[in-house]
Amino acid sequence: MLNQYQKVKNIIINYPHALLIILCFLYLLPSLTIGFIPDDVKFAVFYNDYGFFENLKNIWLSPNELFNKSYSFKPIIDSISLIEYSIWGINPFWYHLTNVFFHIFNVILIYQFSFVLLKRRELSFVCAVIFIIHPIMTNSMFWVYSRTELVACSFYLLSLITLFRYCAKEQLSFLILSQLLFFFALLSKETSITLPFAQYCLVVWEKN
Repeated sequence: MLNQYQKVKNIIINYPHALLIILCFLYLLPSLTIGFIPDDVKFAVFYNDYGFFENLKNIWLSPNELFNKSYSFKPIIDSISLIEYSIWGINPFWYHLTNVFFHIFNVILIYQFSFVLLKRRELSFVCAVIFIIHPIMTNSMFWVYSRTELVACSFYLLSLITLFRYCAKEQLSFLILSQLLFFFALLSKETSITLPFAQYCLVVWEKN
């Protein structure tokens, strides 16, 4: 029994990323068979009224013209949706697959960030697995436009990981990049305004 536990532990320590990618993809596989909900299709209708570059300009410079003052300003999310619509039109499979890839990326970031804090690979792996199966992420998996949480989470975690590198190496470039990622997170979802507080907590954690 002890030998089996040690084997599992060694696999987790040696191949954490591969295991997490496989687990996450298998867990989210059913989401690829789900279609759009009405809110998702609305954006495809809007995009159909303009060309690609006109849509891109409206997303960043005139969002009210494109969405009739109905949606908050999330230009990064809208730009991703526009690129998808330009490539494969209205096919829900690819939009859900994009969300799956974002979630897998975030799972890897959760593992890396947990390792930064905990310094133990097996505990970091457990944190990442919890993130995979946590029900709070269900909405983002089955509602395409709810990817705001996924994309904002990516920038959020990248900003914290980059800030940790700044604390470790004290290179100004890491600090600048961390704040740039914060700006991108804000352009993905407004709740990312909490990131400066999280950054402060991380700095205090690292200094102590």
